[in-house]
Amino acid sequence: MAFQYRKNHHKKTKTRPIKFKTLIRYIKYFLSFVLLVFFLCLHKEIVDGHDHQHDDLSTDHNLSSSFITKGSTTPAETETSLTTNNKVSRSYSWMEADTLQQTCPMSLNEMVISMAKYSVPHGSSAWTKMKRILSQAKYYHVPDDKRKNNIFSDSTKRIMEILEGYGLVRIKNETIDSDIVTNNDTILVEYSIFHHDVHPVHCIGSKCHTIPRISLQTEQVKALHWAPDFIRSCDSSPNCILWDFSKINYDWAKMSLNASESIMIVPLLFHDRLESMYPSGGEDELLPHHNRTLDISFFGLITKRRKEFHQRFIQGINKTLSPYKVQYRKLMFVGPQVEAYKRSKICLVLHAYLPDSAGEYHRISDFKRFGCIPVMESFSDIETQRILAACAGIVFADYENLADTVVSVLNRVNQTNASVLRRNQLEVDRWWREGIQWSSFLETVLGPSTIPRRESSI
Repeated sequence: MAFQYRKNHHKKTKTRPIKFKTLIRYIKYFLSFVLLVFFLCLHKEIVDGHDHQHDDLSTDHNLSSSFITKGSTTPAETETSLTTNNKVSRSYSWMEADTLQQTCPMSLNEMVISMAKYSVPHGSSAWTKMKRILSQAKYYHVPDDKRKNNIFSDSTKRIMEILEGYGLVRIKNETIDSDIVTNNDTILVEYSIFHHDVHPVHCIGSKCHTIPRISLQTEQVKALHWAPDFIRSCDSSPNCILWDFSKINYDWAKMSLNASESIMIVPLLFHDRLESMYPSGGEDELLPHHNRTLDISFFGLITKRRKEFHQRFIQGINKTLSPYKVQYRKLMFVGPQVEAYKRSKICLVLHAYLPDSAGEYHRISDFKRFGCIPVMESFSDIETQRILAACAGIVFADYENLADTVVSVLNRVNQTNASVLRRNQLEVDRWWREGIQWSSFLETVLGPSTIPRRESSI
């Protein structure tokens, strides 16, 4: 039978174009799937304490393996002595004492007042300049900061509380015109140092250098190459005063720049930006240490120094902290951050750039009300450090001993009676909860304003 060749005469079918509405529907399905995966991963990270974003610390290594740990097994290690400013010291008394009240010398408010009075002793040149500028002013201008749960938006609220407690009234102009004579009774308040500029940012006109102003300093000044010019510029103005958060920064400006007559310590970085997330149901919301599922948590900018700590003590050859459940990562959304603090036995703090730095008060403030035990790299303000150790239960150590100190504290947590740990945990929470009376801060430090205030609003 002969093979017969037949042509295919299939009809050409037309390709039907996808309707626009159908395309939109597919895109919505895809985005919904992506969001679902994202939230599932986020939830798993919170529950397990793992960190899958290894790019936070290194682009060469997957760090997740160092976070997926063996649990809370405690290595059989001899308890290590803690070191503070290179001096070996015993720092576990707060765990061993029946109550922290036996060792705590003052309230948080009293500590803040003593820091301020250290910088402006009554009758000194600095005290006189502060008193003159703040007493002569009737109004103040501070730019709005509408960011939610931000450290500096909370600081702005405290500044308003401080100045209004001293009788000043806020005005809400966008800028201050220094050439208008009547503005001499208005104080401009701003975070000038953020702008790397010695001149007031929210000021216009030819006399910005001499208008009354408060420059807020919230940085580690020794790490900023432009800080000396900024501080000298303010100090050279007859009407500029600088509010710094730290005694270390104050002492440096006094010794290195001879600029202390324009500086007052106002520790605004003891903030309450997470106040809306504090335990609202009373002490029962604070998990006891023995019930916490995360051993160590650290949140902060991952600088070179902090990256090296992670590589050396968690990921690298030393691996002092690798047997523990650790969350060590850059700052993130405050919700997951707070959840980690609530479940952590230890909240770790180490300096970003230099060992001889001011205290990281803003980091302490983030976790102060969530019940973890702070282990913090030592800083040079010995008196404040002593009070925070005695009253806030903070354990201090230098950089080289920080990881061993964390291990020792975890050992002590496992060995200490639960009722003692709980009693001290609640006493620390009460110490923080009493807070700072910012509205009476200036009157307590400087005395009453020398010029009667007129009740007015603009």
